[in-house]
Parts: sequence; C-alpha cells; structure tokens
Amino acid sequence: MNIEMRELRPEDGEQCAAIHRDMVEQDNFQFLLSDYVQDEDFPAYLERVQSYKSWSTVPSGKVPSTFLIAVIDGKVAGRLSIRHELNEWLALVGGHIGYGVAREFRGQGVATHMLRHGLNFLAELGIDRCFISCLPHNEPSRKTIESAGGEFAGLVQDPTEGGALYRTYWIPTGR
Repeated sequence: MNIEMRELRPEDGEQCAAIHRDMVEQDNFQFLLSDYVQDEDFPAYLERVQSYKSWSTVPSGKVPSTFLIAVIDGKVAGRLSIRHELNEWLALVGGHIGYGVAREFRGQGVATHMLRHGLNFLAELGIDRCFISCLPHNEPSRKTIESAGGEFAGLVQDPTEGGALYRTYWIPTGR
C-alpha cells in the first residue's frame, strides 16, 4: 500500500470535514485540530494550520507544530500532528505526536506508517526521544506505540479532561 504524507490542501476540505464529524460522533476524537469548527470555511482553517508552524505565528499557549495527512489512492486515511517542542500540558499528557486514522483505513498499517514518519520528522528536528500517549482502552494505539519501540512511562491523569487517564511512553527517534 502506497501512503503519501503531505500537508492539507483546499481540496481536502470535504473529506476531512466528513472524517472529523464521524470521529467526533463515533470516537469522541477530533480528527482536525481542536480549533476547527465543523463545516467552517476550509481555506481559513488552512491559514490557522499554517500559523502553527512557527513561533512567530503560533497562537498563545501552543507550540510550533506540523499537521500532515496520510493519503491512499486519493483518499484521506489519517492525520498526524507533530509538536516541535513540549509545553507543560504536552509534557504531561499530550506528547510530541498525535495521530488519528479514518474508520475505513483502520487495521491497515496507517497509524504505524504515520508514527514512523513522525519519529523521522522529530529526529530531523534534533529530538532524540518522542513522548507520546494513548487512552488505556485504545489497544490498537498501544500496540502501534509499543511496536515502534515505545517504553511505557506510566499512567498519567489529564488535569484538563475531567481526570482522564493516559498511558504515556517514550520512543527513541533513531537520531
């Protein structure tokens, strides 16, 4: 299977909005970034995503990050958020990398491909170890993280989500 990793484009808007809606309803997971408003003007959203890439334009309280999508045969299959550094919340729960796979592509190696891509990206930034987390009941994500060399760091309670527990890991980037 050929998976293309790339930045969002205007023509991805309809697919991404549909995946976002589905994942919020079915998984309580936001496919697009947390400031996305369902069915908003996609070019405006793309401008905000671009602003996250640099310290000079990233919104207050956020860190520079890169948002990529995985595309298979012209279909958006997943998304990858790579945080270039960690702030207090990311260092506790959020981590360097966040990913999500569209329902239709689950179980096909998309998450593994995206995680490897993210680890390589972090290595190129000069980061030796990636901090990452998943919900305890998310067995596919746990397996993906552990198969990439993730070493369990512990269970951590998220102070911002009503105390949800997260499994946290460190993964060498291979730098």
